[in-house]
Parts: sequence; structure tokens; C-alpha cells
Amino acid sequence: MPGEAIIMMVDDEDLVIELTQVFLAEAGYKRFVRTSESPEALALMQRERPHLVLLDINMPNMSGFQILERMRADPALNQVATIMLTAADEAETKLKARELGASDFLRKPLDESELVVRVGNVLAAQAYRNLLAHYDRGA
Repeated sequence: MPGEAIIMMVDDEDLVIELTQVFLAEAGYKRFVRTSESPEALALMQRERPHLVLLDINMPNMSGFQILERMRADPALNQVATIMLTAADEAETKLKARELGASDFLRKPLDESELVVRVGNVLAAQAYRNLLAHYDRGA
């Protein structure tokens, strides 16, 4: 399963994107989409159809919260699993991320093992939801 999932990373810090990709590649994930330009993120999501988006909250031009709001308003993107990333640790930030429909929340700097576990859990939950959505009770 890890190798098949398309993981998109949206972060204005290229180093964070690089490290995240290295951590996930070591865990068996092979398909990545990445951008450090928040305004192009939604168009890239539309084109690439990621299974999971790792989305930084604090970015110039458009925040991760704004991107997540637009994702949830778009029928093609509203079910895409999203893990919010930030150095902030305030309860209000976490609550806002959940209220906007984030699947999970990770604090920077990212811990490799926590990242891998959370990504795996979110993808497994998403796969289960997809299975239930397509389950034919009459079969």
C-alpha cells in the first residue's frame, strides 16, 4: 500500500519538503507531488489527485487554512485526507484545523517515526472509508 499512495507536500520551506520526502521514502512511499508555492497547490491537487496532502499552515500568499477551506468546498478535493503541519502548538490552531476538516495535525520539526505512523494511519482510515462508501450491502 505505501508505494501506491500519492502524497502531496505543500510547504514554503524546501528543506521541510526534502526531509519529509526522505522520511516517507524510507518507509516505502514512492509517489510524491510537491510545491513550495501555496497559490499553485489547488491546481496541482486537481491535476495529480493525491491520496494525502501534508499541508503547512503558515505560508505566504495563502495559508494552509485557506487551502484546506477551498479543498473542502471543491467536490473533487473535499474527501482528500489532509495532515496539517505547523510549529504552532496552541489548542486553537489544532481545533481550527479539525473544524476545517483536517484528518490529523503534526507539529514541526517533524519526528520521523511519528510522521510515518500518522501518514500510515490516515491513509488506512481513508482506504477504509472508501471501501465502506463503495460497499454494496445487497451483494
